[in-house]
Amino acid sequence: MKNWKFTVGILFFIVTIGYSIIYSVTTDNHVDQVRLHYAEDGVTLISAMPHAPTKPFFFGSDKLGFSLLDQLVIGAKYTLIFALLIALLRVVGGLLFGVIYAFQLKPRTQNWLGKLIDSIHFLPLSLIAYILLAPILLPVLDGYGYVFTFTFTERILLEMLILTILVVPLITVLLGKEIQRVMENEFIASAKVLGGSRFHLFCRHVFPHIGPRLTILFGQQFIQVLLIFIHLGIFKFFFGGTKRSFDPMEADPPMSMTNEWSGLVGEIGRIALSSGRYWYLWILVAFMFAIFAMQLIIQGVKEVQQEKVGVLYKVPKACRKKAPSKTKEAQSYEISKQSFKRIGRGF
Repeated sequence: MKNWKFTVGILFFIVTIGYSIIYSVTTDNHVDQVRLHYAEDGVTLISAMPHAPTKPFFFGSDKLGFSLLDQLVIGAKYTLIFALLIALLRVVGGLLFGVIYAFQLKPRTQNWLGKLIDSIHFLPLSLIAYILLAPILLPVLDGYGYVFTFTFTERILLEMLILTILVVPLITVLLGKEIQRVMENEFIASAKVLGGSRFHLFCRHVFPHIGPRLTILFGQQFIQVLLIFIHLGIFKFFFGGTKRSFDPMEADPPMSMTNEWSGLVGEIGRIALSSGRYWYLWILVAFMFAIFAMQLIIQGVKEVQQEKVGVLYKVPKACRKKAPSKTKEAQSYEISKQSFKRIGRGF
């Protein structure tokens, strides 16, 4: 916490998620809506939905007149908490399978499995997630109308599971190779000679070396999850389910059931950029702040780790000496016979 970058990044998530939870509890997830904004006389029409900033809402409104600020505040806890949970599940799952990869599999099997999993790098994960999540997040038609196949809790759990499984194989090979690299050090051989078990080697020697790497990997996975949320939001696939009317008489667009941030992304390209409603870009700004905060955390962890190994060194304040304000003048002297000393023999 002494590193200011790490502290600022952590405080962003604590303050944002905390304020979102407090707002939801105190207001019961209330979102202000104004369809027609009139002047104080109640007759003069000032604006119709969507409203531009700053009246009646500071960040403006969507096409149905709902405040963007209220939706961003309510959806912050869903977007950030579940993105953090998915990133954590990816790292923990990859670590568990990475240990099996490094300690249990034979080198031939490791090479074959590594080449097979490396091909996943070239697959568009957002497109695969789109195909797998279509029957989960979208309602289907039955005898009573359009309903969801799964409950709200099941949709969230299944989406988290799918977004986790897509990346676990890649993290498994990455961490497995990292564990193997640590196992090649001489102190590992010494620990084996002294009778250290695999569990002892991993807990006391391997994990302290890959711990900072896990933190950095967690931050990278969090950013990747946010990017997948943005891609799915463009396709109208919102976290927790997409609420749609499917009624040609109604003009209601697809909406998120949790007001999470990706539920607002789908309107950016079609409305903000084509019709000049620039205030929709506040949605992207929210994602940018979250990604920037995580980048600060990653950079802070790197700096702390580099200081421990001696790559970066900070001089304590008590040891810092102020530079003299005035340079000392060089002492002048005159050249005389006494300035020279004879050595050796003369001729």
